[in-house]
Amino acid sequence: MLTLPPVPTSAIYSRTDGVAHWQACVNRKIGVTDQAENIEVKGSHTGLGHNHQVFRIVANRLAQDEGLWQPYGKQGQKQLSANGEQAEVQL
Repeated sequence: MLTLPPVPTSAIYSRTDGVAHWQACVNRKIGVTDQAENIEVKGSHTGLGHNHQVFRIVANRLAQDEGLWQPYGKQGQKQLSANGEQAEVQL
C-alpha cells in the first residue's frame, strides 16, 4: 500500500499463509502516529477465515469507539515495525 487510508487499519497476516506472500501483506510505512498496524497470526491462507485468534483480533478492532483507536495490544503479540523488524507489543 503506497499511502495509508484515512481510517484505522489493521493488516492481519501469516508467514505460513502458503498462498499470499506475507511481505506483500504488510505496510512497512507505518509511523508511530499512524492509526495502522500489522498483526502476525499463525495459520494457513484458507484457515484464517476459521482462526479463533483472527476472530478475537477482528472483534477487538470492531469494538473500538470511533475516534478512540488504540493498537491491538495482546501481551507479546508480534507486529512488524516500520523497519521490517519484529517488535513485541507491550501494554
